Amino acid sequence: FRIFMKLVCPKWIPITRRGLISIQKNVNLSMLSCISETLKSIEYLSLTVDIWSDRRLRSFIGVTCHFVDELFEFKSIVLACRHINGSITGLKIKTEMDNVLAFFDIKNKVVKKVTDNGANMVKFGKLQDLVGDDEFEIGPDTNQILNDSDDSEDEESLNGEEENINFDSFGQLSSQATKGLHL
Repeated sequence: FRIFMKLVCPKWIPITRRGLISIQKNVNLSMLSCISETLKSIEYLSLTVDIWSDRRLRSFIGVTCHFVDELFEFKSIVLACRHINGSITGLKIKTEMDNVLAFFDIKNKVVKKVTDNGANMVKFGKLQDLVGDDEFEIGPDTNQILNDSDDSEDEESLNGEEENINFDSFGQLSSQATKGLHL
């Protein structure tokens, strides 16, 4: 590639790794300042939060901000896409969200947070309802809510198994009916 580029443009000099890193840092800082300035002018916004794992079972959290600007256009900005170490609990999600909101200084502008219905997100929502947006300590009330949500998850999983049994029996009935049609 370098030989080809020297033939095409003799004055071409490949960029070094250090040069590329310094350019990347400058672009990153200017992008963050642009996002911060945009968010300062917004009065209300909503957030979407999602957590997922890749094939190597590394967990990530993504936070997206949605708002209507002064020209009444719907805008979305990705605020964070971070790697999370360890198990993903409601408390860890709350901590990560507090960090993102504090970094962009938008804690008081958030009207709604939209998440999926995963067990850890439900716990995050209960922590949000229990303590609000302020920093919190785990006390007996918080532990009780977290323990209660663990029990309800077990009940939900049992209900899901009963539904699977029903679906399995439906599958057996439908396969028997199809065998009868092919006679």
